[in-house]
Amino acid sequence: MKTAMKELIESLEEIKKELNTKWDGDPLARRGIVIAINEAANLLDKEKEQIDSSFKAGMDYAEFSFPPNFNNEWEEYYNQTYNQEPKKEYQPSEKYLKKQKELMEDFIWNKMKRRAKL
Repeated sequence: MKTAMKELIESLEEIKKELNTKWDGDPLARRGIVIAINEAANLLDKEKEQIDSSFKAGMDYAEFSFPPNFNNEWEEYYNQTYNQEPKKEYQPSEKYLKKQKELMEDFIWNKMKRRAKL
């Protein structure tokens, strides 16, 4: 899967290639397309930051999530989702799954201890 900005850049690159046949290589049109490609490329980092923020916000609100450090999990998610072809579904790391299991066990254990006190 590609991000929207990467798809835009690819579309503009295709238009730039077709420029010679469709518009006789109009230098003004070519310059406009090059400017648009550069602007879109400059926004790739911002787009990645937005995806990062959304991923981390979702993890914060997920049941049994843990807040200490999502950076490794985030990088893995981003690379699996946006940097490879064909599209691959996100698979959490073993470390993350182990931590989630520990948190769930702690949650259940604490719930059982509270019930025992009642």
